[in-house]
Amino acid sequence: MRERFARFGCSGASNSTGRRAASKLAYRVAIPFGVLSLYAIMAGLWLSGAHSLYFGALRVLGIEPFSFPFLDTHAVLAAAECGRQGIEIYLSNPCDVLGRPHVYSPLWLAILPGVLGTGAAGWVGASLGLLFLLSLTVVLRPRTAGELFILGAAAVSPMTVYAVERANNDLAVFLLVICGAIVFTAPRPFRLFSYGLFVAAGLLKYYPLALLILVAGERRRDAMVTAAAAGCALILFGVAFYSELNTALTSIPAASSYFTEVCGSSGRRRVARPDRGIAGGDAVRSGSCANASHGSAARARATRLGGRRD
Repeated sequence: MRERFARFGCSGASNSTGRRAASKLAYRVAIPFGVLSLYAIMAGLWLSGAHSLYFGALRVLGIEPFSFPFLDTHAVLAAAECGRQGIEIYLSNPCDVLGRPHVYSPLWLAILPGVLGTGAAGWVGASLGLLFLLSLTVVLRPRTAGELFILGAAAVSPMTVYAVERANNDLAVFLLVICGAIVFTAPRPFRLFSYGLFVAAGLLKYYPLALLILVAGERRRDAMVTAAAAGCALILFGVAFYSELNTALTSIPAASSYFTEVCGSSGRRRVARPDRGIAGGDAVRSGSCANASHGSAARARATRLGGRRD
């Protein structure tokens, strides 16, 4: 009798464990499956010619779409195409539909194969978006219904959809950082190779170089070797692309910021134009300017009060 109850108890425990594992897996794949389904629906709308429905769905999220998807991938490929023709793309880019100069790292142009041009923007952008959505399986790991709701809302937020619809090169940088993070969890010495991926991402978009602060947590010898290798990579990058970097940096507008764009002399200017980003209105613009103005006033008042205390 005892053996029968013992077998029943073991069977019940294994069934409970199996249900928990199945529930965990369901939570894990729910968001990637959902966003991939939405991605397929949007792709179907575009490919079928139902562009008005495609644009309408994006405007529901507050995104003002361009006349075709993957505009940011188009910009990088256009820069590479014109660069191969000897055009100074850091000043002007006639190959781009909007004539936007190349504002990213010159490394993008060096690593793109010569066969890729603006005609490849469709499949390159779609592949980049697909890889990003698949990576959510690794990044997002909800364990409860509440976490599933919150992370799912983030996955379909306007900024995420905007980046995927434009196929912004931040998606490629994101994928490199995720790969680096996965390697970073490996035991030493394999973990040190993650810094190579962080440096590669940083050379493409600069800001991921902040991840090199993680070197401070390594052993002294490993930290010194890794920092020296990263420093050499940055120096070689600067020497190899000195001319391009100098031209790009000197062509940056001197007074370009969100505040000057939104709260400048042109009161009729929108927060984001169709060729620049997310749509906005007067209420958003006024609120942003008011917050910035109040913040400046508060800092000035604090400075005056500080002076009085002295």
